Amino acid sequence: MLSKKNCYRLSDGFYSINWDFVDEMRQFGEYYLIINAFEFIDAVTEELEKTQCYYEYHRITYIDKNNHQQMRYYFAGLSSERREFAHLFIKDTSDSYPL
Repeated sequence: MLSKKNCYRLSDGFYSINWDFVDEMRQFGEYYLIINAFEFIDAVTEELEKTQCYYEYHRITYIDKNNHQQMRYYFAGLSSERREFAHLFIKDTSDSYPL
């Protein structure tokens, strides 16, 4: 996701992606698509409700796979109900864009 952490301002309303972020994203391929997250979520939600499909969405949390204390802290901070269905993306961050 694009944010102020991985972009810099060129002028009013124009931003550019930091090259170290682009290099990090290349591990997923040479091309990428930028879409408005809010419009995407609204469209998917509408379609799932039309087809009466169950769905859930939440923030994606990335944690260094070697940081076991941070993983425990993440799960301890969740309610017991959320903990049962928690999603956590573990990533080797030893040689990647900082989280």
